[in-house]
Amino acid sequence: MEITVNGKAFEVNDGITVGEIPALAGINSESIAIAVENRVIRKAEWSSTKLNNGDRVTVIKAVCGG
Repeated sequence: MEITVNGKAFEVNDGITVGEIPALAGINSESIAIAVENRVIRKAEWSSTKLNNGDRVTVIKAVCGG
């Protein structure tokens, strides 16, 4: 199946979870938020939230500064 992470298409196996997204996209899993179809997924739910074909995933990195 195909999903999109931050605008980039990925071909993935059925049953992939939100928790697998950081490794797939090469992103450190600390200090990030993940949204699927514009709905933020709580970190406690990452491992149990499965993605569907065509899902649009957004990974948001926290940045310090001012």
